[in-house]
Amino acid sequence: MMTKYTIQLGLVALLAASAACSSNNNPMSPSATPGAGTVAAVPEGTPTLKANTPGSPSPGSGATTELGPQNTLPVTLSVSTAVATHANAVALSHRFQLFEGSTLLAEPLVPAGGGGRTSWTVTTQLKFDTTYTWRVRAELTDGYAAWSSNWTFKTAAAPVSGASRTPDPPAGSRLPLPDRSRVVQAAFSARPDLVSRSCQDRGGTWEFMDYLVDELRKEDNRWGYNGKRGNANDPSQDIVDYHWGGGPSENSTGVYIIDIMLGHCGSPSPAWIDQTGVTASSGTIGRWTGRGRFTN
Repeated sequence: MMTKYTIQLGLVALLAASAACSSNNNPMSPSATPGAGTVAAVPEGTPTLKANTPGSPSPGSGATTELGPQNTLPVTLSVSTAVATHANAVALSHRFQLFEGSTLLAEPLVPAGGGGRTSWTVTTQLKFDTTYTWRVRAELTDGYAAWSSNWTFKTAAAPVSGASRTPDPPAGSRLPLPDRSRVVQAAFSARPDLVSRSCQDRGGTWEFMDYLVDELRKEDNRWGYNGKRGNANDPSQDIVDYHWGGGPSENSTGVYIIDIMLGHCGSPSPAWIDQTGVTASSGTIGRWTGRGRFTN
């Protein structure tokens, strides 16, 4: 153990000596006085460890995260793993810092991950519709490298529960399909940024569909997502459902199936196409799902 410890100290000294020749051009932290509380600020100042700064952040800076099951806000921050300049076989730990405004929320030290990426799953309680700032640096024992750039992400908005609900129809009958094409048109006009990144086959997100479904649910919480071919665990990315029957909406197959987007992964445009009959004719079904964001 003495030999291993001596070698590690030698590496630290080598890397530190190299770092002493470099100036710190790293951006300033979000606050010169990170917030008070139970989190203690780590040493700042001129880097004492020569290593590249972590990059390729995920989520990308400025991205909006998605709601998780039961309206949770799961966030995992990931970067390309930093490598020591003169000893690239040495595994460097990574210090993550997470801020809300000027308040430092957490700064865990995470071992280097595999596959060239190092990640930290946020355990701090996050707020809906809030922008957070984060950054990462490499560390080895008491040595630390330069901080990465400051990146941001925004948490998802709180889901719209949909307090309004059309009463159940008489037994054996169904509610008529309400025409809400104007809501779709308005959503496309209001949030072209979300539309442009809605193709998940090309790295897009649920942001636009979540936004549209929430807009529809402001009028009636019978609106929800469509489980493709009856599979609630495989929700459509451009189709919504309207529950026309009685009882709970979650998992109901008593739905109208509405296509709300043409050219989804090409040149997307608003649509209002009732696919209910076509779906039935093809021998399959739709199934209402809240996608974990709501149940009715």
